[in-house]
Amino acid sequence: EALVVPEGGLKMVQTPTGRVAIVDRLLPHFVARRKDERERFAGYILPTLRQPDEVWATKYDDDTTRRFFKLFAGATYNLLVIVLEQADGSVRWNMMPRNPAEMNKPRVGTPVYRRDKE
Repeated sequence: EALVVPEGGLKMVQTPTGRVAIVDRLLPHFVARRKDERERFAGYILPTLRQPDEVWATKYDDDTTRRFFKLFAGATYNLLVIVLEQADGSVRWNMMPRNPAEMNKPRVGTPVYRRDKE
């Protein structure tokens, strides 16, 4: 529901580096891993895709893919959100408490976009 993907369909999301398709039939497998409870963070996905802080092209064995990064500043801690666009058209995401100084480790590949800091 947070991703507003029609049942059995897909949602196209415009990003600074092109469009990303979020495909309904590919989501259940990813969120089905109950121990991770990734669906509780779904509200962070669209803002991360639409207004990322950075986008990196990362080479994997099966393809090169885009990784979208956004740091959400919080009162207690900051949350780094990484959305990975996979070769099959699916997306997956990960969240981790981070501060801006700890953002270097997940940066892998070639930077293709960096939001101008205002």
